[in-house]
Amino acid sequence: MVLNFDEQDIILSNEKTKEQINEYIKYLSEFYKISSTTIEKELLSIDDIKNNNILQIIPNKKKHKLEKDKYTLLQINV
Repeated sequence: MVLNFDEQDIILSNEKTKEQINEYIKYLSEFYKISSTTIEKELLSIDDIKNNNILQIIPNKKKHKLEKDKYTLLQINV
């Protein structure tokens, strides 16, 4: 799924494990300078997404039901 904020497209991924996310970042790092941030769902705001040139949002797969929802945000550094 792709979200569009003020002419900026952001990819919303399927849920991934931490290992899958790390593999994906490693792959992308071969082509781009990538930075990642993991944040709790409650702390994520639309303004943060728009102001930080976020490329992709990846929901983190929970290890157990009581764990808080988290997202990994990927950003290309220039």
